[in-house]
Amino acid sequence: MKSRQILTLTIAFLTTTFLFGQNPNDKALLKKKHLKYITPRLDGRKAKMTVLFGDLNGDGIKDAFIDYCIEATDKDRDTGGGNAMMFLECMESGFAVYIKTGNDYVLQADKGKDSFTDDGFDYNAEKIENGKIICSNISFADDDPRCCPSLKRKIYLVFQKNKIVKPNQKAKVTKQQN
Repeated sequence: MKSRQILTLTIAFLTTTFLFGQNPNDKALLKKKHLKYITPRLDGRKAKMTVLFGDLNGDGIKDAFIDYCIEATDKDRDTGGGNAMMFLECMESGFAVYIKTGNDYVLQADKGKDSFTDDGFDYNAEKIENGKIICSNISFADDDPRCCPSLKRKIYLVFQKNKIVKPNQKAKVTKQQN
């Protein structure tokens, strides 16, 4: 029984690695690699990352897209008055593209999220579909209370000429259910 489980896991690993070009450990390795890249900007803060896989350059091999946030600390939020930064979650946030080259992923683009906002809200990457990075955010409808934004906006980003770009598009807006 145990040998059957080992054989099944080995076949799954080989299938994933050779047919789809992605090792099951790639997500952890990419997080570690990107953390090393952004460490000079951390200044003692923590980072959180979401790693998505999909073909971004049209070569049929799964590349990686990282949505990251350098988290704010209580010290960052203590601005000495007012509440302008009270709910600050990220000191810096951005997107990065790692292209699969041989057995490694190579950083090709790193772009701050401030380039991709609507109504002051950053977009968060959800999935990669047909070479497009599908992203969403939430925002306020005219009649929403301050606590509860009800609109969900979706856009897509693409990787072109070693840059992360937002093609000219109008965000798809839907009302969220409570």
